[in-house]
Amino acid sequence: MRDPVKVFALLTALEARAELFAALSDPHHGLWFDLSEVRPYIRELNLFRVRQMTPVLFAAWEQWMPDNPANFVSILRMVSVISFRYTVVSALNPNGLEPVYHEAAKAIISHQAKTPATVFELLRPIYVSDHKFEHDFATLAISMNGQRKKLVKYTLLM
Repeated sequence: MRDPVKVFALLTALEARAELFAALSDPHHGLWFDLSEVRPYIRELNLFRVRQMTPVLFAAWEQWMPDNPANFVSILRMVSVISFRYTVVSALNPNGLEPVYHEAAKAIISHQAKTPATVFELLRPIYVSDHKFEHDFATLAISMNGQRKKLVKYTLLM
């Protein structure tokens, strides 16, 4: 990339995304000052140690903030629920999340997915069915070592 205009455009885009990337790891980040309802979901995603949903969150942020923050909050809640069911309870391979989140992100950016409901339809393949979730939850065993204690506490209190 030798075109200075393109280089500066890329740097600007990366800088904007760096702020969001940092905020997704910190529920007390300044970005959430006026959007405090996202804090529990940020905490959950960090507790679950998942990152595969980042592209869909970036897309939702870029398309719906600041005009429709409720849509962003809905997507954040949605990926938290999906992450808990898929990764924590059903212990499925997280590699399966990436292509689905990537396609959903592309649909948001291209305006094919205009609402959280349409995004959920795209994410449905990674949404663990109630039957499987109930079965997996009934047999769930989480180690009490280190950081996992917080996950056990979260699971018992939810």
